Amino acid sequence: MAAHMGVAIGASKRQAVRQEGEDKHMSLASRESRPEDLGDQPHWWDRHIMPHLIRCACSQGQLMKARSKIVPLARGKVLELGCGGGINMQFYQWQHVEKFVGLDPSPELLSMSENAISDADLASKGVDARIFMGVGEAMPFESSSFDTVMTSFTLCSVQDPAATLAE
Repeated sequence: MAAHMGVAIGASKRQAVRQEGEDKHMSLASRESRPEDLGDQPHWWDRHIMPHLIRCACSQGQLMKARSKIVPLARGKVLELGCGGGINMQFYQWQHVEKFVGLDPSPELLSMSENAISDADLASKGVDARIFMGVGEAMPFESSSFDTVMTSFTLCSVQDPAATLAE
């Protein structure tokens, strides 16, 4: 599936939060079929290699150019679906954002997002910033909680893009 980027303004009805199995929280690399004799290697790969590959691949020139045109349009209470890596943080116009909430299934990418939030010094700018571990198919937020939902190059990595968009 091709990568997608866009901003959805306005919140849609969200389905009730469903309990998700551990497989919903694994990265794309883990979901690939792998031989059983690899032991801990898939988990190690997800923790140590994939986050850096994702951050590197998603921060290439043309992708950053596209981000620089879309991300500044975010306003009000913002949810960034697939915030891992914190790549978009440099493009937000923080004077137009009152609350930033990030959602990503990868603890390692969320750690990178935490660093980007800290580097942006959002607290001093009056922006309430929080990040959560989770998946797009079952977001842990009330319906109509956000003014802007930002997703950039994320829909190609969720298990069910239609369910994610419905959320």
